[in-house]
Amino acid sequence: MLPGITLGKGDGVQRGYMAIVAAAVAAVVAVGGVAAATGQLDRPLVVDPPRTLPPLPELPAPATIPLDPGQKHALAAALQEAAADPALGNFTAAVVDANTGELLVGINPRAARPASVTKLLTAAAGLWTLGEQYRIPTTVVAGVTPGEVILRGFGDPTLNEQRLTMLARDVLQTVDGPITAVAVDTSTYSPVTIAPSWHAEDIPGGFIAPVEPLMVAGGRVDGQPTGDVPRSMTPALDAGNQFAAILAREAAAMDNMFSGNGEPPAVVDLAPVRLLTAEEAASLPAYQPTPTGEQSSGNTATSASGQRALADGDNLLAVSYAPPLREVLAVMLEDSDNVLAETVGRQVALAQGVTAPDSAAAAAAVRQALAAHGITSDDLVLVDTSGLSDDNRINPQLLADLLQHTTSDRRLDALTDGLPVAGATGTLAGRYLALPGAGFVHAKTGTLIGVSSLAGTVSNPAGNAFVFAAIAEDTNALDARPALDRFASILAQ
Repeated sequence: MLPGITLGKGDGVQRGYMAIVAAAVAAVVAVGGVAAATGQLDRPLVVDPPRTLPPLPELPAPATIPLDPGQKHALAAALQEAAADPALGNFTAAVVDANTGELLVGINPRAARPASVTKLLTAAAGLWTLGEQYRIPTTVVAGVTPGEVILRGFGDPTLNEQRLTMLARDVLQTVDGPITAVAVDTSTYSPVTIAPSWHAEDIPGGFIAPVEPLMVAGGRVDGQPTGDVPRSMTPALDAGNQFAAILAREAAAMDNMFSGNGEPPAVVDLAPVRLLTAEEAASLPAYQPTPTGEQSSGNTATSASGQRALADGDNLLAVSYAPPLREVLAVMLEDSDNVLAETVGRQVALAQGVTAPDSAAAAAAVRQALAAHGITSDDLVLVDTSGLSDDNRINPQLLADLLQHTTSDRRLDALTDGLPVAGATGTLAGRYLALPGAGFVHAKTGTLIGVSSLAGTVSNPAGNAFVFAAIAEDTNALDARPALDRFASILAQ
């Protein structure tokens, strides 16, 4: 299961300005404490089912601290000067007062290649469409052929050895008769698993895998849950083979435990794992996401609501659920995980009724979800939901508009909570170490060849709070990073 912990939230907690300031204060303490000792913040283990804490007390509404005209002029001048750094290349940015929504500075407003700040749009669409507690299931059902079981993937890329083992044990306790074959159903997603505009070297480079609805560790060949390591070209079939091996192992252990009782072995000479044909898959009930619905957190389908959501009925042998979307987004945003981002986009599409979505359909679904909440622009171009493609175009003003929504919409808490913290966590852990933005800047990073981007929230000791988005194009991405960090640090002073 993914690192992280789910805690109860008090309904009376104030958001907006106070949320940005409070988060920054906590991060500043962390930068000087745990982060200084370990190099990054430790992630606690998941509590499953999520632990519920009593509601936090109601906080008084904070007094806003607006910028006076002189402060606005000085801030704009400082930002314009920082924007002139040649390392930023073809630069565009938007800075907004988080208290009022006023655009304080707009620099060369235009749509640009966003890189991984695209994931902010994906996260918001996922939270608005699915809810932060949404969990993707993986099921095992009885096949039509006697002795065959079908491992059905509905999009969970976080499967691991432990969860596959629990699935296998549940199957062995539920199945009627010996198992002779394992098949894999990948029909939930399109057979087009790689977007045309992705670079071929991104798969061996560890940045993406063919996006299939059944994956162990995001298709990483080393089986680890995070990291940019080479990915498999056949993640679903690999997951099926791993499940079959575990099934045989657990069956052997069970046979040894109960030997001599006259029962036939649970697994008999498994045939090679195969993928279901399109015709075979079409005979199975389709998966329809249940946004924010009640789903069992265990590995067996004991709840009627879970069985209705899965629509597998009496054929259902076992089910395992991914971590809640909130935890998936935390890893997606902190580590800039492209597989998770492409997964969330496809789940949004499925929830909108799209059949077998690919990257393009997922991108269209994200646009639709954003537009329903007023986040749209004529120059927005999305062809994937991870930001890997060079064909995406996002205006920083649109990103700032979205981030402004997070100050008042509790449904987007998981987005702001998942942002890397300057000098402390995620992709910003090694940045800002000598800049005033350390601890105060919470932002999503983005990097492509010739592109570096940054978008998030900033507070400062004076009590001001901002949202911002900045994209540097046509430049050396690594050279642009420190210039972007200096730009954002101006807001933290």
